[in-house]
Amino acid sequence: MKIAVFRDSSDTGRRAAADAAEGIRRAIRQRGHANIIVATGASQFGVLAALVAAEGIECSIVVTDAISAARLGPGRYPLGSQSVEIGEDLIARSPDRSHFVGSTATMPRMAAVLRQAVGLSHDEVRRLTSENPRAVLQQTRCWR
Repeated sequence: MKIAVFRDSSDTGRRAAADAAEGIRRAIRQRGHANIIVATGASQFGVLAALVAAEGIECSIVVTDAISAARLGPGRYPLGSQSVEIGEDLIARSPDRSHFVGSTATMPRMAAVLRQAVGLSHDEVRRLTSENPRAVLQQTRCWR
C-alpha cells in the first residue's frame, strides 16, 4: 500500500483528482471511452472540484440516488417494508440508528453544495445537473 501525506485537504483533493484524471485518460486511450462514477461526500469536495476542472464542465454530470424520504426533513418514514429515520443532521438511518439507510442527497442539496462548497456558478451547476445528463441520454438514444 502506498501512503502519501499532503499539506491540507485541498492539496489532497487536487492530487487524488489528478491521479483519477490520469486513470480516466488512460482508459479512454485504451478503450476509446470511459464511464466513471464518483460517489463522494463532504470530505471529498476538493476532489470533485479538481475533477471537474481537469476536463471541464462539459465532460461531467451530477446525479443522485436520494431516497423518497430525503425531502421530508427530520422524522420517521416508511421505506418499502422498513422504516427510515431522517435525523436533524438530515442523514437517513435505521430506526435503531445502527446503520445508514440510503442517500438524502437530493438534487437541490447537490446544487447547493456545488455552488457553496465547490464554488461553481449557477450556470455551471445547471449544466452539470440538467443539461449534460440530458445530452448523455440523447446520445445513447435512451428514453426516446
